[in-house]
Amino acid sequence: MYNIIGMIEKLEIRQLEQIAEDATELCNVPFTLLSVLNEKTDKFEFKVLGGLTNPLLQSALRVGREATGIEFLGFSHATDVNRFIREIMQKKKFAFADIYTAAENILARPAIDAIQLILRIERLAVFPIIIKDRVKGLFGFISQRELNDKDFRLMQIFVNEVQLLFNNLLFNADLEDLVLSRTAELRVSLERFQTLVNALPEAVAATDSKGIITFASERNARLLGHPSASALLGQNAFELIAPDQREKARKNMEIIAQTKQATREKFEVVKADGSALPVELTTAPILDKENNIRGYIAIIRKLD
Repeated sequence: MYNIIGMIEKLEIRQLEQIAEDATELCNVPFTLLSVLNEKTDKFEFKVLGGLTNPLLQSALRVGREATGIEFLGFSHATDVNRFIREIMQKKKFAFADIYTAAENILARPAIDAIQLILRIERLAVFPIIIKDRVKGLFGFISQRELNDKDFRLMQIFVNEVQLLFNNLLFNADLEDLVLSRTAELRVSLERFQTLVNALPEAVAATDSKGIITFASERNARLLGHPSASALLGQNAFELIAPDQREKARKNMEIIAQTKQATREKFEVVKADGSALPVELTTAPILDKENNIRGYIAIIRKLD
């Protein structure tokens, strides 16, 4: 379950304010109002008002505040105490009504009377903002005149803008969850792989497609005289082959890349102290879903 209140904290609130202001001007209404569902309280909170520069709105808010003691931005109202809002949430479709019907049990009657006295509101149209088939926001348009289908179509354009912003937030939240989940899965898989590899009697190493070591078992480090496997990470695997055998090793890698088959060859590797150690390398390709080389994995066995 996504808490939209928390999600819009990641959004520049100015984006929502600009949409509300544009909607107020182009839809020819005194002000617009965006409410967002707080999942923790299961109440909508008034978050953005469009038309704040309108002196009549300023007067209405001041009178309403004096009548109720309420600061309207951030003020919460329950969704289950108003039949008008409840019907929008159930049908997931916009509806319009007079202010007394739309604001019943949300604002106190004295506040509604005070606001209506100044603004003389004829109709209040409310559109749902739907995320994952649930109403998570309400975009209201307060009009001093009767509204028609052309008005509703124009309003829907601005509702769609808000919906798009919310959907982008949801996509980013889903993506973050997916990355965290996959990262945790990969971490567990890697730990299991390392445990299994370190239990093998042979040394194991893996490289990327260019031969840079990306994994080495602890037995590999001990075999080559290094203090830990991490000392091998990032090294070029060819540099660990005796100089006179590096060309042979490169040709062997080319054969693996071409055939996509494992090979078994004898080499001398260079230990940390510079001495040579004869080994047998069994090397296999690491392939992606398209059968392209992603890297190589080698099992190293010391020769007697």
